[in-house]
Amino acid sequence: MVNVEAPMNASSCNPIISKTLLDEYNTYVPVTVKSDKCWMRVSAQIYTEISDFQYIADSMMSIINKLHGP
Repeated sequence: MVNVEAPMNASSCNPIISKTLLDEYNTYVPVTVKSDKCWMRVSAQIYTEISDFQYIADSMMSIINKLHGP
């Protein structure tokens, strides 16, 4: 498991992001604020592929762009 800083400000970081990932992208990543930064907690299992991490990154960027524009 690893925490990854999301490229967004802490004021935009809220639980709706995790819900959107689940509802619209069929994946779940906890998102939280710590030390005034937005963090995602990503974990890997033996069956996790690099493409799974790319999917999370692409999904998060899509959500961020919807919230703030490109």
